[in-house]
Amino acid sequence: MEMKKLLTVLISVSSLFIFFAVPLVSECVGQSQKQVVLSHATFLPESGVHHVALKEFFKGLEDVTGGAFKTQFFWSGSLAKGADAYQRTVKRVADTSTVNTQYTPGVFPMFSIFELPIQFPSGEVLTKAALNMYKKGYFDQEFANVKVIGVYTLSPYILQCRDRKLTTVEDFKGLKVRAGSSITTQMFKLFGAAPVQTTTAEMYSNLQKGVTDVDFSPFEAVIIFKTYEVIKYVNEWRTITSGFIVAMNKEVWNALPKEGQEYIEKNWQNYSIKYAAAYDAAHVRAKELLLKNGREIINFAPGEKEKMDKILASIWENWIADMEAKKLPGKKAVYDLYKSLTELGVEKPFVGYTPR
Repeated sequence: MEMKKLLTVLISVSSLFIFFAVPLVSECVGQSQKQVVLSHATFLPESGVHHVALKEFFKGLEDVTGGAFKTQFFWSGSLAKGADAYQRTVKRVADTSTVNTQYTPGVFPMFSIFELPIQFPSGEVLTKAALNMYKKGYFDQEFANVKVIGVYTLSPYILQCRDRKLTTVEDFKGLKVRAGSSITTQMFKLFGAAPVQTTTAEMYSNLQKGVTDVDFSPFEAVIIFKTYEVIKYVNEWRTITSGFIVAMNKEVWNALPKEGQEYIEKNWQNYSIKYAAAYDAAHVRAKELLLKNGREIINFAPGEKEKMDKILASIWENWIADMEAKKLPGKKAVYDLYKSLTELGVEKPFVGYTPR
């Protein structure tokens, strides 16, 4: 009888052990497979043309870490507006972000070189030049607060005209033109236009209502913001653009396993070129969309670009002087960018300046 009681007690204790041990084992397994979800902030909508490549890049990080680091995207400024993305990444409100550097004036002085009047055939070509400049260390100081995991430029900018053709410099006089940076603001003032500072999100409504007569942006805008509905003409000037970086918080970078860091270091520059190439592909699609909807693609009349050379010379001179005053190598950077672009096959890439 005593033996039966003892056996019953042992069975009960064993059952309790199994009952409590299983959840503990499961919890341990769960902890060993715990996934870190990184946030990526961008002011652009998910339909942005380079986001296929961006998602692919971060999916590669997830795969190489065995699913330990996944990325959640916050589109259209839902985590950080364009002007806030960089600082929110520094402070780790966002783990990573897409940063349009012209939205934070003064923070990236040397990188603003890509906002100067440069004529170039494609975003891919200018991005290759930008990566060359990055490797030379020109941006080390201003990129020091984050880990840069992407450097690229958009395709050349165009002039989306609401209802007036722009074929001469004189045609700018009195027109309200959206200018996204201090450099483009200076340029349009020199042309006699009235620069308007608004966001890309307001592009469609501003053109529709006449708040702006002209929008200065890449061809991608025609697709994303459907501006072909509210414009009649596009001047394919192919001059000036915006520079972008993909930034990662430094603590996040340091927390990545070795294989994650190695993956990023090996691939981020190639993906930078893919982002730019996506904008170039959109350039072609946007032209087709404009023509399909009866819009007219125009350009400046012969002799107008020579006029621009004289008008825009001061922008280069002022930028170089400003950099040199800040003890930054502005003149040397301009020389090296010119050299890099000509080596990439671009003839006379600067409007208004030839380095000596």
